[in-house]
Order: sequence, then structure tokens, then C-alpha cells
Amino acid sequence: MQPSYPLQQLADQIERAGLNVPVAILLHIAAPFDVVCSQMVQTLVPLLRGTRWAVIADTLTVPGHWPTLRDLVQSRLQRED
Repeated sequence: MQPSYPLQQLADQIERAGLNVPVAILLHIAAPFDVVCSQMVQTLVPLLRGTRWAVIADTLTVPGHWPTLRDLVQSRLQRED
């Protein structure tokens, strides 16, 4: 799946914050639960309306976007090596 712009933005923010390693670990632990994670984000979407996180939350409601985010974070980790 081609990474969407909000996912790339999120990966950029994670990298700028220096959180690539902990986020990569959490994303790999949660990998079997992509559908559950998407549903959890769906419960937060109404609370995030009107914030800068709304677009990212909408993107993460799709279970197929979680592996894409994992790949983006992982590729940035490999670039650091």
C-alpha cells in the first residue's frame, strides 16, 4: 500500500521527536491487533475533530494503514543505521 500523506507526516513527527525505536517496538507488539487498534482510534475520532490530529486519526481507522505506518517507521530506523 502506498503511504498516505498523513502517515508520512506522522512518521516525520515521530522521527523529529526521536521516538523511532519505542514507536517501532510498540507497533510491532500491536501488529496482530491492527483491527482492534483501528477500532480504538475510531472511538477517539469524535474527540479529535477540529484538532491537528483529526486527519491522522481518520487515516489510522483503516486497519491496512497500520502495516504501512510500521514500514515507514522501520525504514526510517534502517536509514539511521
